[in-house]
Amino acid sequence: MWSDILKRGAGKEKYVLQRGMTNSLQSREEILSRMMDYSQMGGTINKFKLLMILKKFMREGIVEEIDGKYRLTSNINKSDWKQTVDNLVDKDTMFEKIYDTLAKKMKFNTPSRTELLNYLSENYQRHKLWSNLWSKKED
Repeated sequence: MWSDILKRGAGKEKYVLQRGMTNSLQSREEILSRMMDYSQMGGTINKFKLLMILKKFMREGIVEEIDGKYRLTSNINKSDWKQTVDNLVDKDTMFEKIYDTLAKKMKFNTPSRTELLNYLSENYQRHKLWSNLWSKKED
């Protein structure tokens, strides 16, 4: 039962992100209108439910509010993660620590583990005994 409820909620959140939100500021009514123009599912989300979804997105840093209008957050992009990794890697930094920090900061824009591993392999060195520890290359 709970899994069905959670799946329905996640679907509505995904729908709001994909069909309702844009990079330009818009009111809740405009967001609802965009979703209803796209398909019938937009009609199942009312103003109150939309407000709850938008508040959740604001807590996660996906959406920002300015004077009662909402838009997708523009200050996080996927290219920033390399600079964050460069700041994190020190003497024997654990891979999981690096990835968890990125996931907390970038949310949906987090690079895959493979992308991160490739970047670390190109720019940093592994510990001689422990493969999950990374350090700056020695000159």
